Amino acid sequence: MKTKELFLLVIALISSFLSFSQASYTTPGTYTWTVPPCVYSITVKVWGGGGGGGGAIAIVRSGDGSEACAGAGGGGGGGYSSNTYAVVPGQTYTVVVGAGGIAGIAGSGSYNSGVSTPAGPGGTGGTSSFSGNSYNLSATGGTGGTGASCWSNNLGSGACALANGAAGLGGTGSGGSVNFTGGSGAAGLILYESTDKSAGGGGAAGPGGNGGNATNPGSVGISNPPGGIGQAPGGNGGNGWVHNIPSNQNRTGNNGLPYGGAGGGALIHRGTYNVGNAPGGTGAPGAVIIEYSAPSAPADPIVSITAATCSAAGSASISNYSGSNTYSFTPSGPSVGGGGAITSATPGTAYTVTANNGSCNSNAISFTVPTQLPPPATPTITSVPATCLAAGSSSVSNYSGSNTYSFTPSGPSVGGGGVITGATPGTSYSITASSGGCTSIPANFSNAIQLPSPADPTVSITAATCSAAGSASISNYSGSNTYSFTPSGPNVGGGGAITSATPGTAYTVTANNGSCNSNAISFTVPTQLPPPATPTITSVPATFLAAGSSSVSNYS
Repeated sequence: MKTKELFLLVIALISSFLSFSQASYTTPGTYTWTVPPCVYSITVKVWGGGGGGGGAIAIVRSGDGSEACAGAGGGGGGGYSSNTYAVVPGQTYTVVVGAGGIAGIAGSGSYNSGVSTPAGPGGTGGTSSFSGNSYNLSATGGTGGTGASCWSNNLGSGACALANGAAGLGGTGSGGSVNFTGGSGAAGLILYESTDKSAGGGGAAGPGGNGGNATNPGSVGISNPPGGIGQAPGGNGGNGWVHNIPSNQNRTGNNGLPYGGAGGGALIHRGTYNVGNAPGGTGAPGAVIIEYSAPSAPADPIVSITAATCSAAGSASISNYSGSNTYSFTPSGPSVGGGGAITSATPGTAYTVTANNGSCNSNAISFTVPTQLPPPATPTITSVPATCLAAGSSSVSNYSGSNTYSFTPSGPSVGGGGVITGATPGTSYSITASSGGCTSIPANFSNAIQLPSPADPTVSITAATCSAAGSASISNYSGSNTYSFTPSGPNVGGGGAITSATPGTAYTVTANNGSCNSNAISFTVPTQLPPPATPTITSVPATFLAAGSSSVSNYS
């Protein structure tokens, strides 16, 4: 009793440790199967598709008691193969699922002309296979049963002679440690003025052995001939049909059952003139089943990422950390501390991390620790010098609309294109750019004050005399200025005296302090005064009565 209890305990422990699974492919097509983590051994089972049943057509030309009967053959069941293989997680294999054989067509014709298109045979079932890495396991499909066609064209001639369809053969397995053959279908059976029968399809092979053959229609009396029994989970073949009364009957063949059961044949009986036809049954698709067991894999690591800031790189941790697991990184370098914190990961490097519970690895999970956020670029200040007409100005030549710009002291602002407005000329400022919580290194600038213009020259004029022309001088003369005259000619000496000016000529003079010009001031040096005209004397001669006299005729 204790031995039995210990055995049951061991089985329970193994069951809790191992996970039993299977991959089932039952839809016709080609697939790729990847060996799951921790799986090193698989058992593969392959079934070929079942063959289709034959179609049937029967035609009676006249209605005076003639009959026409057609019983089609059943298809063969799909073969079976299985094997156990050593595999490696991550390997890929090709899986092919064979389709069931198509149903034989019903055929066509007319009661006057007979059969124009004979009833068709069922299609051969497709081959199923498992292959890759030097392994090749396959099972062929069963062949189809043949169709049956009949035209009774002579009055009172009775049933047709060629109305029985032949049986399809079962498919075979190959490449396995176990290989079995599907059951064969049966042939149709038409008995003159008695029972008419179509045949059943063969059963599919399976792990238990070869598939069962369809029952001979002649051995079952007045009943439907059964299809062959499939070796479970291989499918049964479709049943045949029976008809034993003098009336018209159209019977479509029965379909085979999955996996790989063959289709049954169609049955037609015509007791009156005209055409009867029906297709056969369809074979069932094959299948590929992959069975395996593996230790329970640890949960995939869930990596939580903390975002980087301007002052530090981001970080990573395993939020579902388990102290009973070990964690491996590719490339190597990082490690996991208590609580799941990942240390020694180089920011910006792509890593994968895998958990191992002592028996099995999880899937590899990718992660990257974010690098420290870079601050925005230091603002580059482009300054325009002050002029005599305006103060200097500044702009941010590497302006970005995604940045926020701050000034110390406050007051200025940056507009579109980077133009700085609101800065007081002569005041020193610093400017920083901010984005995403990061701030640049400050840049310093100051707008130059507008350049001063020199005072307008004050021209003092000395009046002309009879002996000399007048003169001019700049009473607010500055030796640091230069003076320009229009028209040219005059110049200014020390103390402001203007020399070389032509008396009577109109001039303008402008002062320049090295940067700016004053307004232009007009002046004219007076010409020398002319002397008065010499007096013109008009004399009156003396007479006997008076002495002579004189006068100034140009008296002024």
